[in-house]
Amino acid sequence: MKHYALAVLGFVAVAAVAQTGKGVFADIAIQMQEPLKKLKALDEDDKKLRTSEQAQIFANEAVQKQRADIQSEMNDLQVVANGADRMRQDIVSRGCPENGGVTSKELADMCNPLIETHANMAARIMDRVNKVKERQAMVDQLEANISVTVLANVQERKRIDGERSDLMVQRNALQDKAIGEVLLHNKLAAAAACKSACCHSVIYDGANPGQCGTGVICETFQSAGLFGAKNRICVAGQSSAP
Repeated sequence: MKHYALAVLGFVAVAAVAQTGKGVFADIAIQMQEPLKKLKALDEDDKKLRTSEQAQIFANEAVQKQRADIQSEMNDLQVVANGADRMRQDIVSRGCPENGGVTSKELADMCNPLIETHANMAARIMDRVNKVKERQAMVDQLEANISVTVLANVQERKRIDGERSDLMVQRNALQDKAIGEVLLHNKLAAAAACKSACCHSVIYDGANPGQCGTGVICETFQSAGLFGAKNRICVAGQSSAP
């Protein structure tokens, strides 16, 4: 009878430990919901940010192309303007009054067509200059907008990376706790679930799960049902990089 009583007591003690382990996993799963939810939200924020960052790269490339085109147009305008200056100097050297005025009919008949040609040429040059100035103003504004967006993106990247780092610490701590509970109460089942030498070193040598990847060990134990079927403690691929 004494042996029977001890056996019953022993059975009750083991059952109590197992139940305690299940309760811990359920509690960890509840605590894990918040960091996992926030990490998922950060992943969405990161996706939007990457889209904006790429857009700014393309926009900056477009700005540089526009600036190159504008510079090419300005260089061409300079050549044309130099030609207009030479034409003006030639008109003056022919005796045409530089600032207009009364002269002989013969000189007027010679000068007026030349002056009109030069005036039309100057008008076309000024029209091109004004268009270049408009393009320059648009490019300057676009570049200013890009600078503002890039600065905002830098701040957003800092926020996302900082929050992710904090959440990863919380997540890994909870996963470490769950892994520790398995090793404390169900080491044989953990050994059966492990498929790698690194995983076995965690079980038998006390190696840090982080050396194998805390998430990898966590997923291995969860897939084997060592946390309980309903306890969602780790998620494959969930924000794996800070």
